[in-house]
Amino acid sequence: MEIFDMSRRFFALAVALAVLTACRKEAEVLPYVRMTLHAGSERKTALAADGHAVLWHTDGEYLTVLEHAGGVYSTAVTSGEGTTSDGGATMDFSASFRASTDAPFDYYALYPSASFVSNNTDVENLKIKLPTIQYPTEGSFGQNADVLVSQPVTGLASQPTSLTLAFGRKVAIGKMLIKNLASAENIAKITLTVPGKVVTGSSKINLKTAETVEYGYSGNGVDKVVLDYDGQAIAANGMTAFFTAWPFSLAPGDSFTVDVETETLLFSRTVTIPEGRSLVFSEGDASDFSVSFTGVTGGPRAADLDYTALHYADFRAVYSSGSYGYATVTTEDGAQWQAYALSSTANSAIQLRNASSNNDSYLKLPDLGTSIRLVKLTISPDASGKNVSLETGATLKTGSIAKATRDGSGSLVFDIADAGVHTAYLRSLDAVLYLSAVEVYAGEETRPRLDAPGQVQAQANAIVPNAIDVSWTAVSGADSYVVEAQGTSATVRTEVTETAVQLSGLAYETEYTISVYAVTTDVLSARNSIGAHPSGTVTTGAQPSVQPTAYNWLELPAPVSGSGYFSESLVVDGTRNYTYLYEYATYASLWVAYPLCSSYMASRERDDKWLFNPNIDESLQVNVRKNGYGVNYGASEYARGHQVPNADRTADDTMNSQTFYLTNQTPQIQNGFNSGIWNSLEARVRTVATATDTVYVVTGACFRKVGGSETIQTLTATSNTILPASVPVPNYYWKALLKVKWNSGHTAVTQAKAVGVWLEHHAYSSGYNLDDYSVSVSQIQSWTGFDFFVNLPDSIEAAAENNADWTAFADF
Repeated sequence: MEIFDMSRRFFALAVALAVLTACRKEAEVLPYVRMTLHAGSERKTALAADGHAVLWHTDGEYLTVLEHAGGVYSTAVTSGEGTTSDGGATMDFSASFRASTDAPFDYYALYPSASFVSNNTDVENLKIKLPTIQYPTEGSFGQNADVLVSQPVTGLASQPTSLTLAFGRKVAIGKMLIKNLASAENIAKITLTVPGKVVTGSSKINLKTAETVEYGYSGNGVDKVVLDYDGQAIAANGMTAFFTAWPFSLAPGDSFTVDVETETLLFSRTVTIPEGRSLVFSEGDASDFSVSFTGVTGGPRAADLDYTALHYADFRAVYSSGSYGYATVTTEDGAQWQAYALSSTANSAIQLRNASSNNDSYLKLPDLGTSIRLVKLTISPDASGKNVSLETGATLKTGSIAKATRDGSGSLVFDIADAGVHTAYLRSLDAVLYLSAVEVYAGEETRPRLDAPGQVQAQANAIVPNAIDVSWTAVSGADSYVVEAQGTSATVRTEVTETAVQLSGLAYETEYTISVYAVTTDVLSARNSIGAHPSGTVTTGAQPSVQPTAYNWLELPAPVSGSGYFSESLVVDGTRNYTYLYEYATYASLWVAYPLCSSYMASRERDDKWLFNPNIDESLQVNVRKNGYGVNYGASEYARGHQVPNADRTADDTMNSQTFYLTNQTPQIQNGFNSGIWNSLEARVRTVATATDTVYVVTGACFRKVGGSETIQTLTATSNTILPASVPVPNYYWKALLKVKWNSGHTAVTQAKAVGVWLEHHAYSSGYNLDDYSVSVSQIQSWTGFDFFVNLPDSIEAAAENNADWTAFADF
């Protein structure tokens, strides 16, 4: 073994950050933050062999930027992909923050965004991760195998227009020279294992001081780094393996192991640090050392897998026979499964006949290079009454390997105590077994499993009948939690970092089994660290009646029927909130109707928590829950425009949260419309409402006038995970408003006055006069085809809807 002297280098960057602030309505859209990063004279992401490259990668670069406002809350956003016009010498990033006056403001930045653990904003104990599996090139460490943090900029009195940041590297760089390997084959993978040291995994950092709080917190450290060359042609001899690691040191007598896998062979060398020498990996430094494989003979390469899984979809793609028979299924990771089974479409499962049947069947697990230690079965519909055997051979009762235990979630688990089991046969002993998934874990467990989430509580939501509220206690070491609701026909699954979640969009009047899992983010051991998951059974409520026209409310237009629409009235504790007509084809409510008076408006603060409408399938809604159209659709000027304004429903939490349904938003031009004339119009309506009994409001979006042929612009998704692929943009927005006077018994309307406002959807310069856009409600009816205020007496309705004078309406 040779250990070369380390080259001590610190890596720093200067960053210019410009915040493009803009006026906006009710904080509905995140203003855009543009950052320009200058790599300067120090190396950054592309670490060349000559040691002098100063370039960012020209694609795939992202930042996480955190804003801490008012000493109260923090917001973390992921930037858009960096762009460059000079080959990577500088990069431009864009990100979004909520406009705020909650001074003071502090700013921090983290690179790469892949190192950020989601929903984690404690700047003094920020969870970050360094990947265990890294993908280096011949001359550089992997693009995301880095952690850089900025010096904080703190105490700003307002959101800034520019910032200057400096970055420092929090990881050590390793440059390991592989020498004298007895192979002419290319290298496929290198694993460096340092027992007892935190080499990679999750840690905590204090962004205020740029100091690491704890390496491998709560057992989240990993003692190895895996360098996967992913099909690159990397010559074995005399190559340098680049990697990054958390800082650690090796003293005389300490050892580490290097496993080199070529195309067909595995070479392993354990190195012990000699007396008088040391090997130190320091933060921000690069350490050069060499490992000689002189005299090491390569053996057959072991299977790479420490985890593999067979799901029903994998099996069904290969085996669709209606009778029992043999099938070989190769999963994407290369593992081969052999089955004598039946694909069951009714249960969406792999069917194994019981052992007493003439059609005895089995599932053979893959042959793995390392010992299997755990097999987990996901059984449909559940594990109750299922007796399953894991055996050494294909014939019946060839020797049991382990006993199955139930873990309370509909799963069975085999814990295999004896080493040396590389494959096994799974059989059903006394019942037909329906398997939706089989998971196999191999190799050593690197740390204890997490504790089970405790005090799991689940109950049907009192307001949204097809939603279930679930809560539990936190688990030490957990980075997130997986919550499942398993019903008779489908399973809803979500992952959160909080200890409570609402599962929405479930079936009505259906019993669900609720399960909660605790998980970690580390790549190698995330699957192995799933704790037990207590479960409970909850039944959802009945579907609400959708009959808005059954009410005699004055704001309601005439009903619209057809399979392309959905309409309902949202009622909270007996008080109507609003009614809407949703069109599936345009992903928009063509109108929303609601009463507005002082009792609906108070001082509740806006929370910006956009939600799927639980009564409409999520695939039929535009998924802009977490970000506006600028992030998800590449059109930064578009806001998530409310139709029922948040500010019109500030007296009740539930009513306010329903204004954040995705069915209540449409894409609106931010500057000059959403934050300008539309905002002014909404405020004007509230002013009238506070000075009178009630204003009955109908707000709508129009794509084409009746008989028109206007071009409809669409916003195109930049990610295939955002559905739908494109969203049409309304050409017009409008409001129809009504005020009435009643008889002395408040039983009949005696007089009424209405007015309309019609706006083309474009940016309006300052100095506009809203009176210029007043029209009669009759005119809006002719343009849209809707019939408004149908619950008025006919004679009163006709006179009211012909008025186009705003002042006459406001003074009525």
